[in-house]
Amino acid sequence: MQLENRLGSQFSLVAKAEALTLFGFSSALGTTGSVAYAPSAELRWYYNVNRRLERGKSIDRFSGNFFSVEPFVKAAQSKFGNYLEYLPPIYPDAGLLLSYGMQRGFGRHGHWGLCGGIAPIAVLDGGYTTVVKLNFQIGLQW
Repeated sequence: MQLENRLGSQFSLVAKAEALTLFGFSSALGTTGSVAYAPSAELRWYYNVNRRLERGKSIDRFSGNFFSVEPFVKAAQSKFGNYLEYLPPIYPDAGLLLSYGMQRGFGRHGHWGLCGGIAPIAVLDGGYTTVVKLNFQIGLQW
């Protein structure tokens, strides 16, 4: 679930509450899975708003391409199924996601979007790893 509010002509703030799910099945281990809950706030810069307007394209319902910065914190993770000790965490405890995406409106109230990003994450042993996130969304706006 997310709520996007415009901040000026080229920026918006998106408040999010996401549930990320991982499922696994093995004939030896059975079925196992996990759900992580991650609230966040994403700042988007719609860099091509002026060009879209010059070309006669719509910017309604936040239509445009964007770069974004999204700090996040994992609120909780629930594991279910058999052999939970083999299930790794599916989302880090905290991080900063850097993304590029596009969003377009359709009809009177619809929108769709596609976004991809990376998040460099510090891990317990002092090293770093990278999380890659791909997101497709479809929704309604009023």
